Amino acid sequence: MAFTANYIIIISLGVLWAVFAAGITWHLAQTAFAITYVTLADGRRQARRLPMLFRALLPLTPSLTPFFRKPRFRKAREQALINLTSGGFDDVISPDEFMALRVLTPLVVVPVLSIPVISAFAWIQGPDRKST
Repeated sequence: MAFTANYIIIISLGVLWAVFAAGITWHLAQTAFAITYVTLADGRRQARRLPMLFRALLPLTPSLTPFFRKPRFRKAREQALINLTSGGFDDVISPDEFMALRVLTPLVVVPVLSIPVISAFAWIQGPDRKST
């Protein structure tokens, strides 16, 4: 009886991982094709595209934006607004979101990229050989 219960658990976990992978793939595909339009001073609309990584992390920014609305970050918000305006992205992303992305990007990218690097070093090193 326990033997079949183990199979049910393993198959259920496999299905859950497949649903997770499908959801992440769907989210990344949706964000890859999202285009934001801004209205210029003369009334024309122009497409402004954020980098793919920023668009993928943008749904996570609401958890950090209240932190950056505190008075101690006023100068940093003003500087971020100046940088966003000079880059033409002030209508696409708010300074609070931009500052949250500056925190989220290393927190998400470093662990994700470190896995392949560690795997590559382990592969280069080869199997663990014990000398006799």
